[in-house]
Amino acid sequence: MKSGLWADFTPAMLSEQAHFSERFRQIDANTLEDQVTITDPVALTKPWKFTKRYTRMKPMMWVSEPETCGNPEDRNPIVNGRVTVVLPNAK
Repeated sequence: MKSGLWADFTPAMLSEQAHFSERFRQIDANTLEDQVTITDPVALTKPWKFTKRYTRMKPMMWVSEPETCGNPEDRNPIVNGRVTVVLPNAK
């Protein structure tokens, strides 16, 4: 992992020594669970563990969010190797 990048959607900055481990499992017919562990001896004092769940959506029921489903020009731009955050309706 490149140093100086954000981890997930938090402002946590990780080092080049960061290590990600993920365990996916199917909870039921419509749910996936992703157990994530991030270890980084430089940026973190202990492993960072969190779980995400993904629910199957019916076709045409997807959320219309630029971050999720938008075009590349809708996304927050990468400038000098870093993701920048552009607030909605900001210029």
